[in-house]
Amino acid sequence: MLNNCTIMGRLTADPELRYTTNGTPVTSFTLANDTGRKREDGSRITNFIDCVAWRKTAEFAAKYLTKGRLIVVEGQMTPRTYEDKNNIKHKVTELAILSIHFADSKGGQQAGDAPEPPDQFQEIAGEDGDLPF
Repeated sequence: MLNNCTIMGRLTADPELRYTTNGTPVTSFTLANDTGRKREDGSRITNFIDCVAWRKTAEFAAKYLTKGRLIVVEGQMTPRTYEDKNNIKHKVTELAILSIHFADSKGGQQAGDAPEPPDQFQEIAGEDGDLPF
């Protein structure tokens, strides 16, 4: 069966790295995904997608992702159940992240906030070698 999701959104908070009892890195975060639609009152309709990343992907997320950053994630929808402190069972569906891609400039700058390019082209020192083009 096919279970592959690609979602673009902004992080609602900084991811925090945790470890399972056997030492496996894991982080959870939520993406706010603007649907492009509006309600009758003019407010935007936004989906909030719960995501979980494991191992090296979790370490990457905790190191490089920050609140408000625009990213694209690829993963699989994964349902799970858990029991809370009051012994009430809950079922949640999370996006188990397989890969993360940045969709904004470094530091979460908007396109209009990007620094101006230098006035002159600067040659990079070094030899081109055997470039294929």
